[in-house]
Amino acid sequence: FLEKGREMSANNIIVISAIGNDGPLWGTLNNPADNADVIGVGGIDYAGKIASFSSRGMTTWEQPGGYGRVKPDIVAYGKDVPGASMNGGCRSLSGTSVASPVVAGAVALLASTVAEQDRATRLNPAAMKQALVETAQRQSGSSIFEQGAGNLDLYKAYEALTSRQPRASFWPDKWDLRAEACPYMWPFCTQAIYHGMQPLIINTTILNSMGVTGHIDGPPVFEPTPGQGAACLDVGVEHAPVLWPWSGYLALYIRVTDACKALGGTVEAGGELTVTVISPAHYGGAAPLRSKATLSLQVSIVPTPARSKRVLWDHWHNIQ
Repeated sequence: FLEKGREMSANNIIVISAIGNDGPLWGTLNNPADNADVIGVGGIDYAGKIASFSSRGMTTWEQPGGYGRVKPDIVAYGKDVPGASMNGGCRSLSGTSVASPVVAGAVALLASTVAEQDRATRLNPAAMKQALVETAQRQSGSSIFEQGAGNLDLYKAYEALTSRQPRASFWPDKWDLRAEACPYMWPFCTQAIYHGMQPLIINTTILNSMGVTGHIDGPPVFEPTPGQGAACLDVGVEHAPVLWPWSGYLALYIRVTDACKALGGTVEAGGELTVTVISPAHYGGAAPLRSKATLSLQVSIVPTPARSKRVLWDHWHNIQ
Protein backbone atom coordinates (compact mmCIF):
# COMPACT_ATOMS: atom_id res chain seq x y z
CA PHE A 1 0.00 0.00 0.00
CA LEU A 2 2.81 2.42 0.81
CA GLU A 3 4.19 3.19 -2.65
CA LYS A 4 0.82 3.03 -4.39
CA GLY A 5 -0.74 5.30 -1.79
CA ARG A 6 2.03 7.86 -2.21
CA GLU A 7 1.70 7.64 -5.99
CA MET A 8 -2.02 8.38 -5.80
CA SER A 9 -1.55 11.19 -3.29
CA ALA A 10 1.26 12.77 -5.33
CA ASN A 11 -1.14 12.84 -8.27
CA ASN A 12 -3.68 14.83 -6.23
CA ILE A 13 -5.96 11.94 -5.27
CA ILE A 14 -7.21 12.35 -1.68
CA VAL A 15 -6.74 9.03 0.08
CA ILE A 16 -8.99 8.21 3.06
CA SER A 17 -8.52 5.04 5.09
CA ALA A 18 -10.00 3.34 8.14
CA ILE A 19 -7.64 3.26 11.12
CA GLY A 20 -8.60 -0.36 11.91
CA ASN A 21 -10.69 -2.35 14.36
CA ASP A 22 -8.01 -3.65 16.73
CA GLY A 23 -8.85 -1.37 19.67
CA PRO A 24 -8.80 -0.79 22.51
CA LEU A 25 -5.12 -1.82 22.32
CA TRP A 26 -2.61 0.95 21.67
CA GLY A 27 -0.32 1.10 18.65
CA THR A 28 -2.77 -1.02 16.61
CA LEU A 29 -3.46 1.38 13.76
CA ASN A 30 -3.27 0.01 10.24
CA ASN A 31 -1.63 0.90 6.94
CA PRO A 32 -2.35 2.94 4.86
CA ALA A 33 -4.23 5.07 7.43
CA ASP A 34 -1.00 5.64 9.36
CA ASN A 35 0.67 7.40 6.40
CA ALA A 36 1.24 11.13 6.88
CA ASP A 37 -0.48 12.16 3.64
CA VAL A 38 -3.50 9.87 4.15
CA ILE A 39 -6.59 10.93 6.12
CA GLY A 40 -6.83 8.22 8.80
CA VAL A 41 -10.30 7.79 10.31
CA GLY A 42 -11.29 6.37 13.69
CA GLY A 43 -14.79 5.60 14.95
CA ILE A 44 -17.08 7.02 17.65
CA ASP A 45 -20.58 6.17 18.83
CA TYR A 46 -23.54 8.55 18.85
CA ALA A 47 -22.66 9.67 22.38
CA GLY A 48 -19.34 10.99 21.09
CA LYS A 49 -17.30 8.26 22.81
CA ILE A 50 -14.45 6.46 21.09
CA ALA A 51 -15.70 3.08 19.89
CA SER A 52 -13.97 0.29 21.78
CA PHE A 53 -12.99 -1.43 18.53
CA SER A 54 -11.40 1.69 16.98
CA SER A 55 -7.63 1.20 16.67
CA ARG A 56 -5.35 3.54 18.56
CA GLY A 57 -2.09 5.34 17.73
CA MET A 58 0.69 6.28 17.93
CA THR A 59 2.28 5.25 14.63
CA THR A 60 4.85 2.51 15.09
CA TRP A 61 6.49 1.70 11.77
CA GLU A 62 8.07 4.81 10.21
CA GLN A 63 11.40 4.46 11.97
CA PRO A 64 13.26 6.65 12.51
CA GLY A 65 11.56 9.57 10.80
CA GLY A 66 7.88 9.28 11.61
CA TYR A 67 7.65 6.93 14.57
CA GLY A 68 5.30 8.27 17.21
CA ARG A 69 3.13 10.33 14.85
CA VAL A 70 -0.41 11.29 15.94
CA LYS A 71 -3.07 9.12 14.35
CA PRO A 72 -5.98 8.86 13.66
CA ASP A 73 -6.45 12.29 12.07
CA ILE A 74 -10.17 12.57 12.77
CA VAL A 75 -13.07 10.39 13.90
CA ALA A 76 -16.61 9.96 12.58
CA TYR A 77 -19.69 7.94 13.48
CA GLY A 78 -18.81 4.28 13.12
CA LYS A 79 -20.97 2.35 15.59
CA ASP A 80 -24.49 1.14 14.76
CA VAL A 81 -24.63 3.24 11.60
CA PRO A 82 -27.68 2.39 9.44
CA GLY A 83 -27.11 1.55 5.80
CA ALA A 84 -28.55 -0.45 2.93
CA SER A 85 -28.80 -4.22 3.30
CA MET A 86 -27.93 -6.62 0.48
CA ASN A 87 -31.32 -8.27 1.05
CA GLY A 88 -33.31 -5.05 0.94
CA GLY A 89 -34.19 -2.62 3.67
CA CYS A 90 -31.63 -1.36 6.18
CA ARG A 91 -29.15 -2.84 8.58
CA SER A 92 -26.78 -1.35 11.17
CA LEU A 93 -23.05 -1.80 10.84
CA SER A 94 -20.10 -0.93 13.04
CA GLY A 95 -16.39 -0.44 12.35
CA THR A 96 -13.90 2.14 11.21
CA SER A 97 -14.68 0.87 7.71
CA VAL A 98 -18.11 2.40 8.34
CA ALA A 99 -16.65 5.68 9.65
CA SER A 100 -14.21 6.15 6.76
CA PRO A 101 -16.89 6.25 3.99
CA VAL A 102 -18.75 8.82 6.10
CA VAL A 103 -15.61 10.96 5.80
CA ALA A 104 -15.18 10.08 2.12
CA GLY A 105 -18.70 11.34 1.43
CA ALA A 106 -17.97 14.52 3.38
CA VAL A 107 -14.73 15.05 1.47
CA ALA A 108 -16.57 14.64 -1.86
CA LEU A 109 -19.07 17.28 -0.75
CA LEU A 110 -16.29 19.59 0.37
CA ALA A 111 -14.40 19.15 -2.90
CA SER A 112 -17.53 20.08 -4.85
CA THR A 113 -17.66 23.48 -3.11
CA VAL A 114 -14.33 24.56 -4.61
CA ALA A 115 -14.83 26.28 -7.96
CA GLU A 116 -13.54 24.16 -10.84
CA GLN A 117 -11.13 26.86 -11.99
CA ASP A 118 -9.56 26.93 -8.50
CA ARG A 119 -9.23 23.20 -7.89
CA ALA A 120 -5.80 22.88 -9.49
CA THR A 121 -4.28 25.41 -7.09
CA ARG A 122 -6.44 25.13 -3.95
CA LEU A 123 -7.65 21.53 -3.67
CA ASN A 124 -5.19 18.80 -2.75
CA PRO A 125 -4.69 16.16 -0.02
CA ALA A 126 -2.91 18.57 2.34
CA ALA A 127 -5.51 21.34 1.95
CA MET A 128 -8.29 18.87 2.66
CA LYS A 129 -6.56 17.47 5.74
CA GLN A 130 -5.84 20.97 7.02
CA ALA A 131 -9.52 21.87 6.71
CA LEU A 132 -10.61 18.69 8.51
CA VAL A 133 -8.19 18.64 11.44
CA GLU A 134 -8.32 22.40 12.10
CA THR A 135 -12.12 22.40 12.45
CA ALA A 136 -12.88 18.99 14.01
CA GLN A 137 -14.73 18.99 17.33
CA ARG A 138 -12.66 17.52 20.16
CA GLN A 139 -14.43 14.78 22.13
CA SER A 140 -14.07 14.75 25.91
CA GLY A 141 -12.46 11.92 27.82
CA SER A 142 -10.09 10.46 25.22
CA SER A 143 -6.50 10.88 24.10
CA ILE A 144 -5.22 12.52 20.93
CA PHE A 145 -3.99 9.04 19.95
CA GLU A 146 -7.61 7.81 20.09
CA GLN A 147 -9.48 10.66 18.41
CA GLY A 148 -6.91 12.74 16.56
CA ALA A 149 -8.35 16.23 16.10
CA GLY A 150 -11.85 15.03 16.99
CA ASN A 151 -15.18 14.54 15.25
CA LEU A 152 -15.68 15.72 11.68
CA ASP A 153 -17.43 19.11 11.43
CA LEU A 154 -18.62 19.38 7.84
CA TYR A 155 -19.73 23.01 7.79
CA LYS A 156 -16.69 24.42 9.57
CA ALA A 157 -14.45 22.37 7.27
CA TYR A 158 -16.26 23.93 4.31
CA GLU A 159 -15.63 27.42 5.68
CA ALA A 160 -11.94 26.64 6.21
CA LEU A 161 -11.44 25.05 2.80
CA THR A 162 -13.05 27.89 0.86
CA SER A 163 -11.58 30.82 2.80
CA ARG A 164 -7.89 29.95 3.25
CA GLN A 165 -5.05 30.10 0.78
CA PRO A 166 -2.52 27.25 0.33
CA ARG A 167 -0.01 27.27 3.19
CA ALA A 168 2.16 25.21 5.50
CA SER A 169 0.91 24.15 8.93
CA PHE A 170 1.67 21.74 11.74
CA TRP A 171 -0.58 18.88 12.79
CA PRO A 172 -0.92 19.03 15.74
CA ASP A 173 0.04 22.71 16.03
CA LYS A 174 -0.33 22.84 19.83
CA TRP A 175 1.46 20.54 22.29
CA ASP A 176 0.30 21.31 25.83
CA LEU A 177 2.01 18.65 27.95
CA ARG A 178 0.89 19.97 31.35
CA ALA A 179 -1.32 17.95 33.73
CA GLU A 180 -4.36 20.09 32.95
CA ALA A 181 -4.19 18.94 29.32
CA CYS A 182 -5.05 15.37 30.32
CA PRO A 183 -6.60 13.15 29.09
CA TYR A 184 -6.28 14.63 25.60
CA MET A 185 -2.48 14.81 25.71
CA TRP A 186 -2.00 11.40 27.33
CA PRO A 187 0.59 9.99 27.95
CA PHE A 188 2.75 13.15 27.81
CA CYS A 189 0.61 15.08 30.29
CA THR A 190 1.05 12.49 33.06
CA GLN A 191 4.71 13.28 33.68
CA ALA A 192 6.38 16.67 34.05
CA ILE A 193 9.92 16.97 32.72
CA TYR A 194 13.02 17.54 34.83
CA HIS A 195 16.75 18.15 34.54
CA GLY A 196 18.75 15.01 33.79
CA MET A 197 15.95 12.97 32.24
CA GLN A 198 16.12 11.48 28.78
CA PRO A 199 15.02 13.99 26.13
CA LEU A 200 11.27 14.04 25.64
CA ILE A 201 10.71 13.36 21.94
CA ILE A 202 7.59 14.53 20.12
CA ASN A 203 6.87 13.85 16.47
CA THR A 204 4.56 16.23 14.64
CA THR A 205 3.55 16.43 10.98
CA ILE A 206 4.11 19.34 8.60
CA LEU A 207 1.30 19.71 6.05
CA ASN A 208 2.11 21.67 2.90
CA SER A 209 -0.87 22.55 0.71
CA MET A 210 1.28 24.83 -1.50
CA GLY A 211 2.66 21.91 -3.48
CA VAL A 212 3.27 18.19 -3.61
CA THR A 213 6.91 18.80 -2.69
CA GLY A 214 8.71 21.39 -0.60
CA HIS A 215 11.45 21.92 1.94
CA ILE A 216 12.14 23.86 5.13
CA ASP A 217 14.17 26.99 4.43
CA GLY A 218 16.84 27.58 7.05
CA PRO A 219 16.86 26.27 10.61
CA PRO A 220 13.62 26.20 12.62
CA VAL A 221 13.48 28.96 15.25
CA PHE A 222 12.26 28.40 18.81
CA GLU A 223 11.25 31.48 20.81
CA PRO A 224 10.62 30.78 24.51
CA THR A 225 7.71 32.44 26.28
CA PRO A 226 8.98 35.22 28.58
CA GLY A 227 8.81 34.30 32.25
CA GLN A 228 10.44 32.25 34.96
CA GLY A 229 10.82 29.18 32.77
CA ALA A 230 12.19 30.97 29.69
CA ALA A 231 15.78 29.86 30.38
CA CYS A 232 14.81 26.29 31.25
CA LEU A 233 14.02 24.79 27.85
CA ASP A 234 16.48 23.38 25.36
CA VAL A 235 14.51 22.42 22.25
CA GLY A 236 16.33 20.52 19.50
CA VAL A 237 14.76 19.88 16.11
CA GLU A 238 15.10 17.24 13.42
CA HIS A 239 12.97 17.36 10.28
CA ALA A 240 12.39 15.70 6.94
CA PRO A 241 14.85 16.94 4.26
CA VAL A 242 12.01 16.98 1.71
CA LEU A 243 8.27 17.32 2.28
CA TRP A 244 6.71 14.76 -0.07
CA PRO A 245 3.98 14.05 -0.90
CA TRP A 246 2.31 17.08 0.71
CA SER A 247 3.84 16.40 4.14
CA GLY A 248 6.86 15.55 6.26
CA TYR A 249 7.92 14.95 9.85
CA LEU A 250 9.39 17.30 12.44
CA ALA A 251 10.70 15.93 15.74
CA LEU A 252 11.24 17.96 18.91
CA TYR A 253 13.85 16.91 21.46
CA ILE A 254 12.93 18.66 24.72
CA ARG A 255 15.44 18.95 27.58
CA VAL A 256 15.80 21.03 30.74
CA THR A 257 18.89 23.25 30.76
CA ASP A 258 21.53 23.43 33.49
CA ALA A 259 20.12 26.85 34.44
CA CYS A 260 17.17 25.02 36.01
CA LYS A 261 19.11 22.19 37.58
CA ALA A 262 18.21 23.18 41.15
CA LEU A 263 14.56 24.20 40.99
CA GLY A 264 12.73 24.77 44.24
CA GLY A 265 9.30 23.98 42.78
CA THR A 266 7.28 23.53 39.62
CA VAL A 267 7.91 25.97 36.76
CA GLU A 268 5.76 26.48 33.67
CA ALA A 269 7.66 26.92 30.41
CA GLY A 270 6.89 27.05 26.72
CA GLY A 271 7.33 28.87 23.48
CA GLU A 272 6.72 28.82 19.74
CA LEU A 273 8.63 27.02 17.02
CA THR A 274 8.49 28.61 13.57
CA VAL A 275 9.54 27.13 10.24
CA THR A 276 9.47 28.58 6.73
CA VAL A 277 8.39 26.16 4.01
CA ILE A 278 9.19 26.73 0.33
CA SER A 279 7.51 24.95 -2.58
CA PRO A 280 8.57 25.26 -6.23
CA ALA A 281 6.59 27.54 -8.53
CA HIS A 282 3.79 25.72 -10.33
CA TYR A 283 0.68 26.29 -12.41
CA GLY A 284 2.31 29.16 -14.29
CA GLY A 285 3.69 30.91 -11.21
CA ALA A 286 6.93 32.85 -11.57
CA ALA A 287 8.32 32.50 -8.04
CA PRO A 288 8.49 29.77 -5.40
CA LEU A 289 5.72 29.78 -2.80
CA ARG A 290 6.63 30.52 0.83
CA SER A 291 4.71 30.05 4.05
CA LYS A 292 5.46 30.16 7.78
CA ALA A 293 4.09 27.53 10.14
CA THR A 294 4.06 27.90 13.91
CA LEU A 295 3.91 25.24 16.62
CA SER A 296 3.05 26.04 20.25
CA LEU A 297 4.67 24.15 23.16
CA GLN A 298 3.84 24.20 26.89
CA VAL A 299 5.41 22.02 29.60
CA SER A 300 5.72 21.77 33.35
CA ILE A 301 9.21 21.42 34.85
CA VAL A 302 9.69 19.90 38.30
CA PRO A 303 12.72 19.40 40.55
CA THR A 304 14.72 16.29 39.67
CA PRO A 305 13.33 13.40 41.74
CA ALA A 306 15.56 11.02 43.66
CA ARG A 307 16.83 8.13 41.54
CA SER A 308 14.83 5.68 43.65
CA LYS A 309 11.63 7.43 42.53
CA ARG A 310 12.28 7.35 38.78
CA VAL A 311 10.84 4.80 36.38
CA LEU A 312 12.22 4.41 32.86
CA TRP A 313 9.38 5.06 30.42
CA ASP A 314 9.92 5.21 26.68
CA HIS A 315 6.59 6.09 25.10
CA TRP A 316 7.77 5.10 21.63
CA HIS A 317 8.26 1.47 22.69
CA ASN A 318 6.07 1.07 25.78
CA ILE A 319 2.76 2.65 24.74
CA GLN A 320 1.59 -0.45 22.87
